Amino acid sequence: FLFVGAVFGFGPMQLMLEEDGVYASQCTIEEQENGIICDDQTIALVNIPFIAGLCSIFSPYLGKIGDHYGSSVLMHVAGILGCLGVGMTIISSTTGIDQLFYVAFSLLYLMLMAGCIMISKTGLVFEGDTRRRVISVLNSLLDSGSVTYLILFKVKSITGASYVEIMSGYLLVAVIVFSASSYVWNYLARMDWEVHPSAAVRSSISKNGKGISTDVASSVSTSAKLETGVGGQATNGNPECYCGKNPNSDYVMIRYRDSKGQLGSRMFIFLTIFYTFHGIRNIFTLTTARDFLGYLGDDEVDNRYLSIFVWLTPASLLGQSLIDYVLGNYGYIVGLQVVNALGLLQGIIQVSSNNLNIQIIGFLAFSFYRGFLFSVVFSFLVTFLSHDTVGKATGSMSAITAVVKFVNVPIANWAINVLGGDFFWPNLVYTICIVPLFFVVWGIGEDKTKEKQAEEFVCDQCLRKQVDEGLQINESNSNTVLNELPTNLKYTNFAPRGMTFCHGISCNAFL
Repeated sequence: FLFVGAVFGFGPMQLMLEEDGVYASQCTIEEQENGIICDDQTIALVNIPFIAGLCSIFSPYLGKIGDHYGSSVLMHVAGILGCLGVGMTIISSTTGIDQLFYVAFSLLYLMLMAGCIMISKTGLVFEGDTRRRVISVLNSLLDSGSVTYLILFKVKSITGASYVEIMSGYLLVAVIVFSASSYVWNYLARMDWEVHPSAAVRSSISKNGKGISTDVASSVSTSAKLETGVGGQATNGNPECYCGKNPNSDYVMIRYRDSKGQLGSRMFIFLTIFYTFHGIRNIFTLTTARDFLGYLGDDEVDNRYLSIFVWLTPASLLGQSLIDYVLGNYGYIVGLQVVNALGLLQGIIQVSSNNLNIQIIGFLAFSFYRGFLFSVVFSFLVTFLSHDTVGKATGSMSAITAVVKFVNVPIANWAINVLGGDFFWPNLVYTICIVPLFFVVWGIGEDKTKEKQAEEFVCDQCLRKQVDEGLQINESNSNTVLNELPTNLKYTNFAPRGMTFCHGISCNAFL
């Protein structure tokens, strides 16, 4: 909340950087002496998060860390990245080397990506509606972290402390919070292992060949391919049992394909298109909020409306019941269309009025828009991908978004330099571009229907690939195998209930 999501609150951070004189060298000496924020300085500041965000292309590697070692290790990585990022902002301010802010925000963006992957991986520990709710709440908490820089800015204004002093205190709190979180996480994991060993197996960390490996669904995918007959029919003697394949079509459920097949599926590609557009629009709105509202007159009222804009970001937490109601009663496809509708509403308000009071309605719509976006996308993602692909998928989506996000640089420069700070045309283009996404979601819905039809042909008695050295799981030795799971069984994080591959015994015994 206080660190991972802080990247989103760039508006107040921009105010602190302006006061600290970051990139004031872009202005004339006369402008610097009069404390004027020139256009070149504004562009340089706004470009920091846009360009630094390109480092998210390394997100797939963070995803692999999450898939292979688990969320606990990813927590350590996020903590190190976050503390280094905050520390780098202090070094940049102290030395006067403004370019170091690019390095600092690159580290902070990688921390954000690690946090997003952690949320999806953590959700896999739970099942059913609880999984969806956990992912949704965690995403909203991360999203609410936007208020962090506003809190720091208010403290700075009240105390008169320098930027270095404020960020040094922030760094100290970051070290304490990340250290405590990592310790508590590992402690709870050990307790879970001791009290519920069968559950602990599902979320444990690989020990390099000895003990448990998180390579779950790949073994499930492999078993679906190696232990099935022609057309995907299982070879357990039951002609009615199909492993993730509708016998009346060529469609195979996405989670039963290999990782490349899952990431190349039409549903994942369409969802990536959906998330990428809304992701770059979200960052554009957050990063340019200070300048957009300033053009409408917010500078004359001491950035009051920027503060309101940021304070309203946690409103998505209050909307959790609405998100849960929509997803629980109408499903993910309707949830994705709600994201489009809220984005369209907020965009229309942005371009239709210069009244700052009317813009507050747009602020509220934007908060719910972001809440639905992250909650729906990431909770939907884990419903059709295998567990060992979720991290790579989340990282891949973030990497693609990072590359496309670079278009925000020339768009922001155009608005500030050419249009004189008027963001009407950029906001209008972004608003109009939401319309085709309604059809993208319709395409996702078609594939969701195919998934549901294929799922009807998955049964508990499908064969399960034996991945240990000659280990045979059957009715007579199942209890022995369960007692020796930490040393004998080399995979965990089983597929959802009713979709694991067993050898003539109840799959529930392993869950």
